[in-house]
Amino acid sequence: MVDKIPKRYFSVAGANRLLPLVERILYRMASIEKKLDTISSIEVYYDDFFEDMAYGVQYAKKFHQLSYAFFREYERLVQLGVILKSLEEGLVDFFAKHEGREIFLCWQIGEPCIQHWHEVEEGYQGRRHISELLGGQKVRK
Repeated sequence: MVDKIPKRYFSVAGANRLLPLVERILYRMASIEKKLDTISSIEVYYDDFFEDMAYGVQYAKKFHQLSYAFFREYERLVQLGVILKSLEEGLVDFFAKHEGREIFLCWQIGEPCIQHWHEVEEGYQGRRHISELLGGQKVRK
């Protein structure tokens, strides 16, 4: 069966502490996804039935090994409490609470720290600067 993973809420500082690990996981996932895309694009056929079958078994094994590795990394993100929004863009959210409601702290690869947030029902386009939440305080890395 599957394990229940509890939802986590983060402060800006708490989310910032996780960013180096999150970044490493995202890069590993992107690398695995590239390998999956490559292996999926290869089509090999053999005239000999046995060779074709043997290749098919090996191909399926490799594909599933890569898929397992991808989802193992994805599960690590989920266990950390991170919501993957776009692997291609390196975009993730962290649940937080502000004035009694759930919001997302938003981060994208390349940003030095959490610099934006948005309402849960809004997306990337609804991002606002983190200073709105902190009341002019500096962001702690």
